[in-house]
Amino acid sequence: MMNQSFGPSEKPSAGRQRGGLTLSQEIHRALDSLDAARIGVLTKEAGAQDALRDPSAIFRRFQGEIRDDQTAERLHKIWTVLDVFSQTSMGNDRRLSTSAERCVVVLQAKNPPIAVSVAHQALDRGLALSPQTILATLSQAWNHAKTIEGLGSCVSLLESALIKGALAPTDRQTIGKCDALLATLCDPNPCHKRISSHYKPEMTLAEVSTRMLLGARLAQAVVGAGVVFSDSRNQERISLAIRGLSTVGVLASRQARHKVGEISQGSLIAAADEVGFQILGFQAKDANYDPQQQAAVGAALMGAALSLAHQCFCSESLLDGTDRTVRLYALSGATVATLFRAMERGKLELGDSERESIAVITSCALELEQDQRGADLQSATLNCALGLLVKRPGDLSEGGELAISAIRRANCVAHLLYYALPRITEVSFLKSASAVFGVAFEANPDGVNEYSSWHDAIDRRIVDIEKNRAQKVAPMSVSRRPQQSLGWFSQALKEGEEGRR
Repeated sequence: MMNQSFGPSEKPSAGRQRGGLTLSQEIHRALDSLDAARIGVLTKEAGAQDALRDPSAIFRRFQGEIRDDQTAERLHKIWTVLDVFSQTSMGNDRRLSTSAERCVVVLQAKNPPIAVSVAHQALDRGLALSPQTILATLSQAWNHAKTIEGLGSCVSLLESALIKGALAPTDRQTIGKCDALLATLCDPNPCHKRISSHYKPEMTLAEVSTRMLLGARLAQAVVGAGVVFSDSRNQERISLAIRGLSTVGVLASRQARHKVGEISQGSLIAAADEVGFQILGFQAKDANYDPQQQAAVGAALMGAALSLAHQCFCSESLLDGTDRTVRLYALSGATVATLFRAMERGKLELGDSERESIAVITSCALELEQDQRGADLQSATLNCALGLLVKRPGDLSEGGELAISAIRRANCVAHLLYYALPRITEVSFLKSASAVFGVAFEANPDGVNEYSSWHDAIDRRIVDIEKNRAQKVAPMSVSRRPQQSLGWFSQALKEGEEGRR
């Protein structure tokens, strides 16, 4: 029962009589038992707006009821009542937000998961919570998280706060929290010790990839909100997240293929070793493992990494009417190489939007590279990008590509080659690029001049490549895969921590 009592002067007269009680009095009676369902019914009746015209008495009750000595269960019941009132004429009353925030603050120590849930629901109802309350609630819940669902609740709250503008993307505390959570969620190695001592250890790649899906969600929200990562301590955060997502994405995809017998275990282990993932330690039997589902998870992670890389760049209009490319987030050449190689090895199915992202990432990086502001892309990375673009979709036979898609694919190839052509060295991909322009011509005869120009430019590049190869006197050495250091993500985190000292 609530402790506050009401004298005659606090009983509004609005509302029809029912057994001697006005509608306002019935609402107060329901408040005594925190009967949210009953209050919800009453506030929808005719006359409810008049009954709630002066809610001062109701707010005094809440202020007296939300105390540190209340149980988490009762505090949650108080919130359910506040939630009902948030959908009435009281919804815009600042005192309602104050009561909800006080409820969240008290819940932080009593039951962090419930505090996160209440804070998220409050934001969704349009109630105002201070940045300090939101960040403190996140910290408490994160430090007590036991399951992936607990982490998911934290991500949902942070997503909502960023989307609704409850956290400023330029605030140092907001940036720090986003940086810390992304560092953990997008770590491609098991990282339960970096979450909380209560969190269940990750024993399979499937568990790691499930956590990484949360990292992909948060990264999209962070980039979408324009959270600033320009400090020397965090400027590589999005780049590292992209590498982590693409790394686990390709491993999840390849493990699924291994489970159905498409590739050998040796091939899977070799791919894991290349990126420093000790996959042999994560071969525990999982009765719930679903190769098809994990293949979809792998594709989702690689797709998210590609989308994030695309969003690292934008176009800015200048006063003279021209546009220039702007880099929003640092994106290293090593990250682009990791991303494209993962897509190639993971056999990610590409649609028009994915091909356009590859073209934009490559061309923007090369454009900025001319001003020493972009990623240092190697020829191998450019070859890989072109190979991804010219590859015909797996479900289409020769000549079966839709006209609009054929034209868009040709545009992507042209966009990439505009800067990359002088550095492409794979003749087979160049010949396939010519074929792409040929298919586009069949769909768009009006583009004959542009397509012919690209045919000629590609032919000249092929002649130059073959001429240079013929002139080489020394026998060509056997091509070897570049040696990559193990545990790149852990090393990057270590360097970041050293930089903060």
